[in-house]
Amino acid sequence: MTTKNHTPEPLETGFLRLPDVLRLFPVSKTSWYRGIDSGLYPEPVQLASRTVAWRTEDIRALIERTNNAVKPKFIRKKEVLSLTGLTSSGLYDLIKRELFPKQITLAGGKAVAWLESDVLQWQADCLANQQAIASK
Repeated sequence: MTTKNHTPEPLETGFLRLPDVLRLFPVSKTSWYRGIDSGLYPEPVQLASRTVAWRTEDIRALIERTNNAVKPKFIRKKEVLSLTGLTSSGLYDLIKRELFPKQITLAGGKAVAWLESDVLQWQADCLANQQAIASK
């Protein structure tokens, strides 16, 4: 007995209608159209007066880009302090003065975290500034 994979494989070239696109890239119709409006997802091609489809190569590129995207990592205050060497009051002072990335409120509104990439970029900027000052 063989089991079938229900996820369709897109052809190398050609066009895909919306139901096929959403089987390959599982988001709601609303999210899909919002993504098109924001430029995140590819524009459809008008095939006839009331028929649109998406280029297979555009959908393949979207899937590949999404699979290769770096997923954001949230870190909590303890790790931020450990990474930066700041004190808690020093951290919040820098945030207040807009010299450090602002924390993000997580679901529920009670917990906060920082994007690890923002904290690492702040460290890189500090190092670059220090090296620029030292080279003068």
